[in-house]
Amino acid sequence: MSIKKTLLLAFGVLSLMIILLLSVSLFSSFKTQVSTTQLIHDHEVSRGFTAVAINAQAIRRYEKEYFIYLDHEKREKYWNEWSETKNKISAILDDLEKNLPMCGQAALVPEVQRWREALDFYASEFTKLNQQVIAGNISTTLGANDAVQDGKNRFKELLDGVDTQIESIFQEAKIHADNAQSFNVIALIIIAVISFVAVIIAVVSFGRVPKSVSFPIVQLTELTTLISKGKANEMVKIGGSPEIVELSKSVERLRVATNGLMERYKTSKGQYENLRDRILAAKKRKNQ
Repeated sequence: MSIKKTLLLAFGVLSLMIILLLSVSLFSSFKTQVSTTQLIHDHEVSRGFTAVAINAQAIRRYEKEYFIYLDHEKREKYWNEWSETKNKISAILDDLEKNLPMCGQAALVPEVQRWREALDFYASEFTKLNQQVIAGNISTTLGANDAVQDGKNRFKELLDGVDTQIESIFQEAKIHADNAQSFNVIALIIIAVISFVAVIIAVVSFGRVPKSVSFPIVQLTELTTLISKGKANEMVKIGGSPEIVELSKSVERLRVATNGLMERYKTSKGQYENLRDRILAAKKRKNQ
């Protein structure tokens, strides 16, 4: 193979390696961005569910405080805090219904709607209880608890559902994080292998080309030195790339031409010496 073709082949392979390396890097960057976006969405959803859970526990605490101070002036305070917390939960559920589809969790919207129905039913029952307490129809903690029991049971659907979804989102986020980490490790291994192979190809290709050129040229230089000294009997036949073979043929033609000149020189020298001897012999006879 010619030096030009060898270099072109090496350049082509290295270009392919670079394109492959860039492709893997870009795909890895894209997957990392997708995984990061998924984790951000998981975090947003988890934060919303956690806020619902925290406020749901708070509203149950205000409910208990309300029962404790049923016949006390503090009852109004806990009723107000219960109402404010109920409104917070309602607002959070509104945000969840709006944001879940944008976070890729549209399937959870019906679940959130069921939580809202449970919250509204519980709020309706507790509001009725408060009206009964204000009217003086209920004055004991046991009576208040019985009056709102159906609402509490329905509200438990929200509490249990939120806990389940928080755990589910956590597990899903963990899977996304593990998948992203695994892909990044695989991508790094692929990039390392491609880089290593590219370096090996570069070293072998660009190391082999100088050697394939320099060694034959040294041989040809030695042969031309011998030819210049008149030692042109050894035939020049050096293999290698087409360029080296062509140069070898040129040196061989030079050797053949030099041999021809040397033969003609020897022949002419012999004829000259023979003529000189004959002239000297003729002069000698004439002088005698």
